[in-house]
Amino acid sequence: MQRIKTLLVTVVTCLLLSVPVAQASTNVELESMTYDYLLRLEAEGLIRSGMLTIRPLSRREVARLVLEADRNAAGRGPHLRRIIEYLKERYRAEIEGARYIKPLNTLYARAVYADTNEFSKVLNYNNTGDVYARGPNFRSGFTSNAELGFFSFYVNPEFRYSDGNMNLLLKRVYGTFEFLGLALELGKDSQWWGPGYHGAMLFSDNPEPIPMIRLGNPKPAALPWIFRYLGTFRFTTFLAEMESERAFPEPFFWGIRFALKPSSYLDLGIERTFFLGGRGEDEDFSAWYKTMVFENGYDVPADGHDVPNDQHVAADVKLTMPFRWQPLQLYGELAAEDIARNITIKGGYLAGVYLPRIFGLDSVDLRGEYARSRRILYRHNIYRSGYTYKGRLIGHHMGGDATDLFVSTSVYGAGDTKYTFYYDREKKGLTRSTPQESQEFVLALRRKVSERTSVSFKSGYENIRNTGYIAGNDTDAILVELSFESAW
Repeated sequence: MQRIKTLLVTVVTCLLLSVPVAQASTNVELESMTYDYLLRLEAEGLIRSGMLTIRPLSRREVARLVLEADRNAAGRGPHLRRIIEYLKERYRAEIEGARYIKPLNTLYARAVYADTNEFSKVLNYNNTGDVYARGPNFRSGFTSNAELGFFSFYVNPEFRYSDGNMNLLLKRVYGTFEFLGLALELGKDSQWWGPGYHGAMLFSDNPEPIPMIRLGNPKPAALPWIFRYLGTFRFTTFLAEMESERAFPEPFFWGIRFALKPSSYLDLGIERTFFLGGRGEDEDFSAWYKTMVFENGYDVPADGHDVPNDQHVAADVKLTMPFRWQPLQLYGELAAEDIARNITIKGGYLAGVYLPRIFGLDSVDLRGEYARSRRILYRHNIYRSGYTYKGRLIGHHMGGDATDLFVSTSVYGAGDTKYTFYYDREKKGLTRSTPQESQEFVLALRRKVSERTSVSFKSGYENIRNTGYIAGNDTDAILVELSFESAW
């Protein structure tokens, strides 16, 4: 990261000396229930300008969307009004445009008992790279943030206990500088790209946050000139240097995503990521140019003039139909993978449907999502660690050569209260003679017990058939989690 930090210091210094600054804002954590509420308001047609396929959102962007929903909520049911009032209270400081320093923003603790094996995934994915050991596990931490006008800062230290080992780490830490409608961020925070809820093809919060430089426009902007007829857009791009403990050490990891909203109820997106170079490999302008124009380095020739890189591309669509009698959203994502100097669409896909309420049941939702990946997805013969960071997949947690079926229903109560049941069936090693299949059943309860504090309980059971791709080797896994969170 030293080369990246040097570049960032130079860029920020120039910006401070040459351009006006704006009100910077920290992000809303991906695991926050805020996103569930925003998705509900969007599916109901109350949020029309939001672009939720690039997450996290800044706190000030969330505040803007809450006010938009409030303006459009006339004549709607009491459940939607409760959601809006809860969010208005939660983001009051951002709605009022306040500057503040919060040494203690949230405080949380989580106790987990796991009876699992190395092939189990029950409740152990899309969790910022955390891995629960067999037996008791404990997590405790707090978040602190500051919004100072020209600069915002966020830090999240966490204490972890698993398998007799104790660790103190910085789970998330970053600073944001905003100028000319753009936000420049240095540090580590999770990202989620695309309309998927249970998984994302190219970028999810399955791995721990990756240290990076990130640039984007936190608020949708209108396209200029004749392109204004295409609607509004958001983009985000990042640059990271990956860890040294991998088969091809310290490659650059770069990505960019564009999201376009040609109408209030249609979201389009396209994204691209790649690994480039690494220890001892060319990383000069020529190497970057060859990679940008899709000149793949799938096989390095004997003369060494090729440029090692591993490329991925994806496109997605989300259609919102806010019918009063039954609103719904349909969405899909298609991923492409490089192979033998070409990009093939035979990478994978994801499709889903979301009903924010079921006919007259305002507080009950239903979601179904299916994903399929080819064997080549997330693999590479040069970058042999694959599409991972510290051993965890950056994209969909199912991995390559797999399918994943997810069905969930939730019941929402007042404020920060939610009851969820979901079923997940994952099949891995589809091209093997004996695929491994797992079925997961999860019950999750979250209830507000005081003005500031919520308590959560999760219980998951998983049955794995042909564990380790061995016929007849069936195993079970259980995980129980109890946690609390207090907002200050």
